[in-house]
Amino acid sequence: MKASGTITNILKNGCVLFTIITLITYGVGAILSNAEKSFIPTLQWILLFFAFSILLSGAAQIMHLDKIALPVRYLLHFLTSAALYTIVVVLCGGFYKNGTMLLLSILLFIAGYIVFAVFYSIRNRKRSGTAKKKEEYKSVFH
Repeated sequence: MKASGTITNILKNGCVLFTIITLITYGVGAILSNAEKSFIPTLQWILLFFAFSILLSGAAQIMHLDKIALPVRYLLHFLTSAALYTIVVVLCGGFYKNGTMLLLSILLFIAGYIVFAVFYSIRNRKRSGTAKKKEEYKSVFH
């Protein structure tokens, strides 16, 4: 794939991730909020979500490296994603100041990553299965 196609793909996927992360954050905020206190992400948080989403989309390119075994790709992607989350959300967002929020955010990140890994694995298995079925029959005996 060309570099411009890769960059476009990263931006497109980053925007989709941004939308999903923002909706989940608003949903969790609405559930955890009470009548006196509501959770509404500030502009700083929206920008941090966007930066994290674009960087995470870039890190997803690891999953396209066919020369590396799939479990190693998952491990590299998880470690990269965790590092990005730590830098962008925990450090820049200030979660390190509140232990409860830090623990909750780490647990949500890990749960989200597990859900991602399961869906990604299922999607790839279905794709590889249909790709094998669509191969043309080649006679072994001529």
